[in-house]
Amino acid sequence: MIANAIAVGARVSVVNLMTFDYYIGTQQQMATDTETAAAGLLSQLQSLYPYESPAPLWHKIGITEMPGIDDFGPAETFTQADATAIAHWARAKGIGTLSFWALQRDNGGCPGTKGAGTCSGLTQPTWFFSHTFEPFTSWWGRSQS
Repeated sequence: MIANAIAVGARVSVVNLMTFDYYIGTQQQMATDTETAAAGLLSQLQSLYPYESPAPLWHKIGITEMPGIDDFGPAETFTQADATAIAHWARAKGIGTLSFWALQRDNGGCPGTKGAGTCSGLTQPTWFFSHTFEPFTSWWGRSQS
């Protein structure tokens, strides 16, 4: 269906991957899983835009992470190290959007708690994920002006 929409002129600015809540019952490597999901999406975009080079297609990819322990539990924990790795990787690839779910979770107020609405479940400084992703956002905004 999206191929038909693109064929008649629909413009796709960003396709946002929500890279959490996999619920497959195994220990996830969250940074690696994010990169794998984005590479799969790039492949799909290449089939929709066969004459486009990879750089603008990477820019059509958005990524939304969930900081800390997601709803599934400890097997799906996006750590501070994952955030740092993904921020660097996203910048290198030219990802168009990098964000995370639920700003109010960006604190260490409930270590060990899964899927909390008010904290990450990690022992972390308040605003760690915000500060880690901030240079990506700031860098991208400067590169476009």
